[in-house]
Amino acid sequence: MDKKELRKDLRKKAKLLDKEYKDKASKGIFENIISLPEFIAAKCVFLYLNTENEPQTADIIAKCYELQKKVCVPVCLENADMVAVILRDFSGLEKNKYGILEPPLSENTVQKDLIDFAVIPCVSADKTLKRIGHGAGYYDRYLSKTCIYKVSICFDKMMSENIPTDRYDVLMDCIVTENRVYKKRLSEKK
Repeated sequence: MDKKELRKDLRKKAKLLDKEYKDKASKGIFENIISLPEFIAAKCVFLYLNTENEPQTADIIAKCYELQKKVCVPVCLENADMVAVILRDFSGLEKNKYGILEPPLSENTVQKDLIDFAVIPCVSADKTLKRIGHGAGYYDRYLSKTCIYKVSICFDKMMSENIPTDRYDVLMDCIVTENRVYKKRLSEKK
């Protein structure tokens, strides 16, 4: 099955997850994220604002504020590129063409080299740190050739056995579900 077909099947599967499961799983993902040494050490965290069928990120954002970490979120540009913009609060957010909430672009942007830790969305991921995104390639383009610690969060019920990839797909440093944390072994190279 190619990525396009897999993504379509996975989106159908995600729509069938009930709210109770997603809420409980999101809490488990939150606990696993905030326990990561890389998160604890991070000064600037890049996160996405979740949609209905994705793990919730608001609690992670709130924890960042509590720990006085700088928080930035993606803003998609017309040229299929993306920038990180400071998120001061949840006011003034507007939906982009994909229905994802974003702060105004007039807010302060953050250079990639200042970001320590990134929480990346996925439709699914696997134990070998591969993810399948939503298909537009924004994150793969943004994250390529960076030293940002990349974590994709995924519901356990949405994990896959093997995600097909191509040369443009960026491997994650860590996959976090409500029950497990999958990390690159020290002996593996980036």
